[in-house]
Amino acid sequence: MKNAIVFLPRYSSYGASSRYRSYAIKNAFYPREKIAPFFSYSRFKNLLYPVYFLRRVFVLIFYRESVFYVEGDFFPYLPINFLLPRRYILDYDDAVWYSEKVPFQFIHVKYSALISKAEHIVVGSHYLQRFICEHFNGYDSRIFWIPTTFSKDKFIPKSSFGKDKILCGWIGSPSTSPFIDKVLTIIQNERLDVKVLLVGYQGSFANASFVDCLEWSEDNELLFLEKVDIGLSPLLPGEFAMGKCGFKVVQYFSMGLPVIADDYPPNAQFCIEGHNGILCRSNQDWVDALKNLNDLNLFRIGRMNRMSFDSICLEEQQNTYEKILGRCVE
Repeated sequence: MKNAIVFLPRYSSYGASSRYRSYAIKNAFYPREKIAPFFSYSRFKNLLYPVYFLRRVFVLIFYRESVFYVEGDFFPYLPINFLLPRRYILDYDDAVWYSEKVPFQFIHVKYSALISKAEHIVVGSHYLQRFICEHFNGYDSRIFWIPTTFSKDKFIPKSSFGKDKILCGWIGSPSTSPFIDKVLTIIQNERLDVKVLLVGYQGSFANASFVDCLEWSEDNELLFLEKVDIGLSPLLPGEFAMGKCGFKVVQYFSMGLPVIADDYPPNAQFCIEGHNGILCRSNQDWVDALKNLNDLNLFRIGRMNRMSFDSICLEEQQNTYEKILGRCVE
């Protein structure tokens, strides 16, 4: 069967990396095309892997004449490539090779072969672009940087800040909760007068007196962005964190929120020190930033950040996607 494009995200729309890339692109620009995630939402995804595997095999065979737009790889966690189609485009929002279950030397062979045969590679950060060129036989002419983003109409920017007390916020997942633990430890040890709202957090500070937690949902995501005054984006040293794409910063920018972030490439590609946020290079920088929240001109910085978001929103990426995919649907 022939579809011009078949989108193959890693997760269904519950997964943020899939929801804000594959699903967003399809829904905005290619609504008639097929989408088929690998994992479905389930607490038993490891037990169901054979089902997901067979489902992906069926899609690859049934739509073999199509161009596949693939998040990460065709079969997550398999140490080898299997049933590679003739035409495909790869999309990387994270350094997914570090989440594989086998040593990197085996994964290197898998991703080198996978990437070398792709028509194009789309990445969410300049770090991933350089890494793919250096380690996986990628070529700059085939690699496109497109930030993970969404429509400029999704959120209305804040018009007022800190009516009672400035509220800091972080949105993430259980796997990234150790990132914010670093900042929460600083707040606790320094006895800083700071209140923090967390979404998607699972960690030891869930019951701390200065912390409020919300489970992740689309409604809670919106509630969070409406309530907080400053967005936090800490990271920890390591290849996994370096491969992130700064999506928290993009979310904060969309609401016109000032940002305090670690000075690592995923954040620094959007944040400019002293212009639209604060970049921290040490724990002391975090202490100083959190102690002086009232000195920030929140409204001025927030307006700059919303303008920054408008320049990278999904609508601004349409021409690039058409360059990559447009000829597939002609």
